[in-house]
Amino acid sequence: MSDANTAATVPGGSLEATEKALPRARPRPRSHALRLMAPAAFTLLFVVVAIVGPALVPYNSVEVKVADRLIPPLHQTRSGEVAWLGTDRLGRDMLAQVLSGARVSLLVGAATVLLAGTVGTLLGIASGYFSGAFDNVVMRLADVQLAFPSILLAILIASVMGQSVTNVIITLAITRWVKFARVARSAALAAKERDFVQAAQALGASHTRILLGHVLPFTMTPLLVIATVEFGLVILAEAGLSFLGLGTPAAMPSWGLTISTGRDYLDSAWWISAIPGLALVFVVVAVGSLGDRLRDLLDPHMRKL
Repeated sequence: MSDANTAATVPGGSLEATEKALPRARPRPRSHALRLMAPAAFTLLFVVVAIVGPALVPYNSVEVKVADRLIPPLHQTRSGEVAWLGTDRLGRDMLAQVLSGARVSLLVGAATVLLAGTVGTLLGIASGYFSGAFDNVVMRLADVQLAFPSILLAILIASVMGQSVTNVIITLAITRWVKFARVARSAALAAKERDFVQAAQALGASHTRILLGHVLPFTMTPLLVIATVEFGLVILAEAGLSFLGLGTPAAMPSWGLTISTGRDYLDSAWWISAIPGLALVFVVVAVGSLGDRLRDLLDPHMRKL
């Protein structure tokens, strides 16, 4: 068929105009599950390295060797061993310190999210389910805490409690439970209006059974996303406290503490601060991206985009 005959059969006359008016097929978006793989793989690598890495390195992360101080990466020490990531101002191996710092970050991040998530979730679902005076007390307490910057509140608490991994976990959990509580409360408010919760109430189920058996599972999806994002933020907060000398003790090196010890040698021994700093950036970005991808995967509204 000729172009003239084709154009004649199209209302409006012009084939080009008609083609522009027709709806175009949207390009198929990449699968959310596929986009989840890269940050999930990097996060899993971080977890594996943090768990088994320090056991595979034949160096003590806190052993002082003054004769090997400030050796650049990929250079040999006086004993003939290769310092893959160099040494610091006291001759301590940077690879061992980075791996030990990864373990500290994993421990603090996981324990803090677990503690803050448990407390915040229980308070949140109880607040949303029961409402009334209990809801007012919990939410006003949350509002008061949100009025203070979380890092300043963490510095205040840490300076009072002192240096230790346990104190860092408690300090960060105190500053992080509010987000879990508010998300859990919103989900609980929506859940108690659902038919399955009202049916359980009509059948005479106890409040504990309804909260744990019906309301809590309803809140798991948004809480999982919040927990993933908070994990990266907790690692960053722990590094900040350790950088200021309020986090882990010197006998348990962390990334923030290692960055702090190398800040006076940035012009002559850049690797002391740069290597743990890069590790911190990669982990926080990967975990944050994992949280975003989980939100896109689990949120039905985001899956349609």
